[in-house]
Amino acid sequence: MQRQIGWIGLGAMGEPMARRLADGAGLHGVFNRNPRRSAPFEALEVRVYDAPRRLATACDVVFVMVSDDAALSAVLFERDGVVAGLRPGATVVNMSTVSVAGTLEAKEAIELAGGRFIDAPVSGTVGPARQGALLVLAGGDEAVLDDAAALLETFGSVVRLGEAGMGTRAKLFINQMLGAMMQTFAEALCSGAGWACRSTPCWRSSAAGRWRRRCSA
Repeated sequence: MQRQIGWIGLGAMGEPMARRLADGAGLHGVFNRNPRRSAPFEALEVRVYDAPRRLATACDVVFVMVSDDAALSAVLFERDGVVAGLRPGATVVNMSTVSVAGTLEAKEAIELAGGRFIDAPVSGTVGPARQGALLVLAGGDEAVLDDAAALLETFGSVVRLGEAGMGTRAKLFINQMLGAMMQTFAEALCSGAGWACRSTPCWRSSAAGRWRRRCSA
């Protein structure tokens, strides 16, 4: 019997990822807090739900891709949230980038409700999301990860990092590293401009120079 798969969160990253499921493994239903973003999925013969609870009641696997801790708490824990409608033994895969505390709170609540939980934020942007070329940073019980492996591979390469929470820790580490790199880049850009380097061949041929010319175009 084919598993029923649901998706919550159709933002910049969630929408193309949900489309990959609809085009591949199959997608039963979607929910988005702004219903206008759900409407295009009706043309793909995907059912649009008006509450996470109703979607969870109908699904064996529920993916969540929302913006932050508050949004995750809302779709999971509110009166019409996923926890209220979760099927026994169903799997919830949180792909949102949230705090470690938010991830562990979600894990505890899902397991107390009789479900299984995977922590699987992604590294990448909208282009790789459309192409199925993201890096999926997965944490959870090995048996649960085995069961969901083919679905996770829909989105790109999967790296297993251990228990739930480790995916979130890895994603936050990557974000912190990229943030530090961008800060250094910005500081170097300002220093180079201040040193009147803009007319030198070194500046013109550098990534900073090319970036500045694109921004000025």
